[in-house]
Amino acid sequence: MHDEKWYSLSQASIKQGRSRAYFSSIKANHPEYFENVELKKVGDNLVINQRGIDEVLKHVKKVGDRLRILPLKAVYKTKHILCFYPTNHYIKIAIN
Repeated sequence: MHDEKWYSLSQASIKQGRSRAYFSSIKANHPEYFENVELKKVGDNLVINQRGIDEVLKHVKKVGDRLRILPLKAVYKTKHILCFYPTNHYIKIAIN
């Protein structure tokens, strides 16, 4: 048996370039993604190996940033030139 490197869920999240709570929130919201993944409990922490990280990431759906996608849809679907004027709480759209 070869030595595998084990990571805490926060270390695994940071290794993937995400926030520290990325894998913990996935485990809380979608425990079915962790069904075929080997997790070990070390003290109060759960640890996961690289194969487990890859398995979880296969199940995670890629989701875009909703706030960035909506203005882009508006820009590409219109035939008018749009000018965005940011204000304190919302964006006004002026059609020339």
